[in-house]
Order: sequence, then C-alpha cells, then structure tokens
Amino acid sequence: MSEEFELTLRVRTGDPVSLFRAVAGLRSLGPYELSVPGASSVYDRYFDTDRGSLMGSGLALRLRQEGDRTCLGLKGKERIDPQGAIRRLEIEGPWSKNILARVLEASGLASLQVPAFLPQDPAGTLSGLGLRVIQRRLMERTRMHVVDARVQNGGIAGELALDTVHYQTAGVVFTHYEIEIEASSHENEGMVADLAEILQKEFPGALCRWDHNKLITGLALQALAGQYPARTESPEEIVVSGQWYKRIEDWIRMHRDARVKE
Repeated sequence: MSEEFELTLRVRTGDPVSLFRAVAGLRSLGPYELSVPGASSVYDRYFDTDRGSLMGSGLALRLRQEGDRTCLGLKGKERIDPQGAIRRLEIEGPWSKNILARVLEASGLASLQVPAFLPQDPAGTLSGLGLRVIQRRLMERTRMHVVDARVQNGGIAGELALDTVHYQTAGVVFTHYEIEIEASSHENEGMVADLAEILQKEFPGALCRWDHNKLITGLALQALAGQYPARTESPEEIVVSGQWYKRIEDWIRMHRDARVKE
C-alpha cells in the first residue's frame, strides 16, 4: 500500500473558467516547469456497504472510468501535515481480479464472497458483493506535469490538475472548481506546499486551501441540498459559492465532531 501527498486549492473567484485558462497557459511557476496541458473526462463512483463500514473506518472505495481505462482504488486514513499537504494511504490499479482482491483485503472486506467476477462490468461485480453506490460524479480534468528546474536531469516531480467537478443531487448540478497538486513520490513532497504558495501569490485572492476531499464535499452537498433549495436564475446548475462552502465546512465539522464523541 502506497502513500500519496497532495494539496487542494479551491477557486474563490467569480470567473473560475478564466482562471483555469490562465493557469493552463503557464509554462513555469517559480522554479517549476509545467508541461503542455492534457484534458480528459473522468466518471467516478464510490461504493460502501449498507452500514457504511468503509466510511466508518476512514476509507473510500472508488471506481474510476477515464477514456477506455477503468481503475479501482482504495484511499483513506487521511491526515494533514504542518505544510497543509494531505497524506493518505492508496491502493489503485486497472480493474482486475488481482486489484479487487487487494482492495478487499486492505479494506477489511476480504470475507465477502465474489459471486461472479465480471471483467466488462466492474460496477456489477461490486454490486454483487453487496456494495452500493454512495456517490456519482463527473469531472473535467486538465493535467500538467511539474518538473523542478533546479534539479539537473530531474524527472517529473508531480502533477497539477485543474478539476471541474459536477455533483448531481436533488435535481441540481453543483459545480466545484479546485486545483489539485500531487507529488510523484515522498522525495518530492516539498513541492506540493511550495507550488501551492506560488500559485496563491500569482493569483492573489483567487485561491484558498481546501482540506476536504471530493467525496466528503459531495456528500455534504447531497445532505445540504434538501435543506437549502436552489434559488437561482439557472436552477439546473449552481457554481458552489462562498456561502455554500461555509455550509459544507460546517456540515463536515459537525459530523466529524459527532464521530469523535462516539
């Protein structure tokens, strides 16, 4: 099981599309060189047991479809270091019997019997295990490789991703914009906070830290959408605003405190 190191900045400007366009046009930030961006569409589904045993253990089981590639991943045990980078355990690989067995073992679900492994139907296989979908989301992602120009013949230090995340709940699509910075290895961990700071200085006031993963952000929106009916000229889609982010953080804090008391 590997460990990943990343930091997320949410967009707080009123024109996130222009901000993303500006960042994608950069070829360097401070000492870091950025590659020509590549774009893709990502469809994610998260699964859990009926009792929510994975989330209760601080784990998340994700099935990701990107182009013709399907991956199964298990993430969890998150913690934030003093520099603001999120550290978490991760197992991820192309859909196969082997990756399914590894994920079930690491998640404590090894006792589940796989009635049928369906190579062409990963979601059906997981449903056959008694797991249910707890979140669906569509994401438009623009990736840029990061190279530290100070390191002679240095390889890729990490990745900068511009993510436009669409959550559909209560008949409304909520759109969340964030920039995810991830180190390629433990040796490059320092790049994460360093590049985030440079970005915030390059675009003052337009970016701020967002210490919550996409899963919990979506679950909060799902829970809150019924409490705060959409009041907007375009009720079919809402760009998540500062007011909504405050509600999301309050919801996350409340549920986190409740778990601690248990």
